[in-house]
Amino acid sequence: MTSRRTAGTTAVRTRASGSRAGMLSKTSQKQRINLAGSTAVISDYFHYAINAILYQRAIYDQADFKIVKKFGLQMMLIEDESIADYLKKIVEQVRLWLVEGKITRLVLVILRKDTGETIERWEFDVHVEGEEQDSVSAAATPTDSATEKVAQKGPRKTKTLAQVQSEIQTIIRQIIATVSFLPIPDAPRTFKILAHTQSVGHDEATEWNDSDAFEISQGAERVKLKSFSTALHRVDTAVDYKLAESDV
Repeated sequence: MTSRRTAGTTAVRTRASGSRAGMLSKTSQKQRINLAGSTAVISDYFHYAINAILYQRAIYDQADFKIVKKFGLQMMLIEDESIADYLKKIVEQVRLWLVEGKITRLVLVILRKDTGETIERWEFDVHVEGEEQDSVSAAATPTDSATEKVAQKGPRKTKTLAQVQSEIQTIIRQIIATVSFLPIPDAPRTFKILAHTQSVGHDEATEWNDSDAFEISQGAERVKLKSFSTALHRVDTAVDYKLAESDV
């Protein structure tokens, strides 16, 4: 069963079965990313991608952001303490869901402040990829859902952190380049974050509340960006946006 939930005033999740994931073996850690590393990289990607979108789409003033270096790029991070803490809590919860194999999609929704109309939806789909049976530590529990999903899919290619970061770098550049085709903002806007999850109980993520999907009502266009893979997970990125009235 699936449902959507929102954290505080600007975040949401959708749920449907899982339990806590085990740790991968330490063999060849220098050559490939293990489960903990994979979830950390994906969490970082979500954090910096969301900040990049908030900056590029002028959700807040440019003066509210600071420049940091990440993924070999100059990235923008929101400086407002309350917003930064809010995003940090969301990303940490998402990281836990990744470890447990429970999250399938994260969505950043951009809405008009005055009407609440959805004008953009940035979707980040998470897929579990294959993993060798012998890469699972003997200490892992047989019922560990994230590890089971990984192990059951058979052999996979290994990837280094540098390879993954190079792929992420390409996507971040694509996100920055979307200003060339996305409609120019013409009104104050705000955002919500939605999470589609599996089998999340009411005792977990208590700041999240059930919510609708915040779909774009009509006149939407979809653009798929590149994907990246850690060899344990694949993340697909896409943006849906409301066409300007003159384009409909």
